Amino acid sequence: MRNIAVKAVVDVLGALVNLTLRDSLYLFDSNRAHGSQGLGTSELSTAVRKGDNIDWLTAPLSCETFVEISGISIPPDICRLEQRTFPGTNIRYWTGTVLRDIDLLPYSLTFALGPTGMKMVTENGPRLIGQKSDTNKATKGRKQV
Repeated sequence: MRNIAVKAVVDVLGALVNLTLRDSLYLFDSNRAHGSQGLGTSELSTAVRKGDNIDWLTAPLSCETFVEISGISIPPDICRLEQRTFPGTNIRYWTGTVLRDIDLLPYSLTFALGPTGMKMVTENGPRLIGQKSDTNKATKGRKQV
């Protein structure tokens, strides 16, 4: 079991002007060492396995704008989701527990943007991918006898 952070950096002004998240959403995660791909794009593939915990967080590209994830569309039999608030703040984030191993699962994020909380949903967005099995690090580099 690992804790994986997925950070959504959003150019809120660009998204509101163009009425789309296309070219205004940059996704990153903390699991590149275990196979995540597409970091810095809207098509992030986060490598996961059963038991992993994922936290989805947001950050606006410009500090004076508002953005939060208002919904995540993942089947509940694959990932148990919960929206939480950081203690002592009104900053919300999502957390989820991966309930079973998967091969490939596209999902969507719904964002609330700007002072009116305009809703926008990712198009051809992120996905969860199955993590390749780790090699046994204790025997890596040793000769087999």
